[in-house]
Amino acid sequence: MRRNIIHVFAVLLLSQGSAEAAATKIDTLQPGPSAGTDTWIGSQYPFYASGERDTLLLGQGDPAQAGIIVDDPLKTAAIHSWRALLRFDLASLPPDANIAEARLGLYLRQFVALGGGDMKVGAHPLTSSWAEGTNGPVAGATWYHRDPPATWTTAGGDFGAQVSDKVVKNPTTWIVWDIKNAARAWAADPGSNFGVLLKRKDGGYALGAFPSSDDANPALRPRLHIKYSSDIVDNLPAVLGGAAEIQPLFVDKNTTAELTLYAALDVNDAYLGMGPDYLTIRMPAGFRDPRILDVSYDGAPVAYTDGGDRDNLRLELKSCLEQDGTLVVRFSVRTPSTPDPTGKRFVPLVDDRSTHAPPDTLPEGDANGVPGDGDAYLVRVSGGALASIVVNPASATLTADSTLLFTATGYDGEGFDVPISPLWSAVGGIGTIDAGGLFDPTTVGNGFVEASVGAIAGNA
Repeated sequence: MRRNIIHVFAVLLLSQGSAEAAATKIDTLQPGPSAGTDTWIGSQYPFYASGERDTLLLGQGDPAQAGIIVDDPLKTAAIHSWRALLRFDLASLPPDANIAEARLGLYLRQFVALGGGDMKVGAHPLTSSWAEGTNGPVAGATWYHRDPPATWTTAGGDFGAQVSDKVVKNPTTWIVWDIKNAARAWAADPGSNFGVLLKRKDGGYALGAFPSSDDANPALRPRLHIKYSSDIVDNLPAVLGGAAEIQPLFVDKNTTAELTLYAALDVNDAYLGMGPDYLTIRMPAGFRDPRILDVSYDGAPVAYTDGGDRDNLRLELKSCLEQDGTLVVRFSVRTPSTPDPTGKRFVPLVDDRSTHAPPDTLPEGDANGVPGDGDAYLVRVSGGALASIVVNPASATLTADSTLLFTATGYDGEGFDVPISPLWSAVGGIGTIDAGGLFDPTTVGNGFVEASVGAIAGNA
């Protein structure tokens, strides 16, 4: 299941009792409707579930004050308490994860309180399993039910001691609770991860409305920020495989050329927050001054820093690439002053800078989805302008039921290759030739085929 995620990276330089620290990862989980698990329960509607609502309620008051109408025939007359339940899937944490930070964030969309006051909300680890469910009477977790027909041991949820609290007051801000102690317990015993319950810890009329994982705006959904270290992750490669190629195959000598690197990546996503965030290419002999022009991943723009110098292209991504996809890097480079028909290779290395595992070299192959267009990161340097075209084979004798593929090579005045896409024609009425150079004889006789680019032509 794919997750909506945001990543930043940090590297510890030293750790107590070891020469080098383990990999330190920072990952923010922000799941949507399919992966998110959250709901709210209220004593005013004790049998009503709200698992598919786009809002989480917290505090004490009437939901109508927050624009929420609940059609529950069992509504009680009094104004009662509202609590939020949330659970994040931490199954992809490595077994040796040492959690340094775990911060739960909810965006306060609306807040109402008598006298303009505030409210203090505590975070408590839940101690029983529960079902998010849907909307409706006994359709999921309610004030009385955790997973119908199963009920809470105590109405309003089964939960442990508070791990932190926060003051809630100002709308359109993020409210963040420190829940690292709960997250550490979940990492040590994944079966105990029933999530967290948020409830008001003081009295008075106050009610907050927060977007849930079902909210239409992905950026405002609940999020959990996790920072952890792991020796296991420290030794794992950034990618499990892939391929890379560079286009175009030819560049002119002594100029500034634009090249495009395509890198199809099979990302190592074994654990939370893994993936490459760094790519380097050592410039081949004669090439210099690379400059990154733009970067995308599966068609979407990617935030980056150009950390290159005269002899190296260095792409530093602002966030890691956690899902398989194709990285496209367009860059300029100064070309050699002399032609090179043999060509030089631009070998890409990808890395996860937060680990001590060495960079991975990407092999050559089809990475842009167009097989046979080069499928390599070999770049040749042509000379000057096109001066001549040579067609091969130079001569041939064919039977009427056969075909022959001709090729054309362009050369400059110094005899160096020049890439061409010629116009083919058959002269003498002896047959036809297609745009790829495939000749089909139709009449007995003598003639020739011609490949031309403008006024320059060659024949056979």
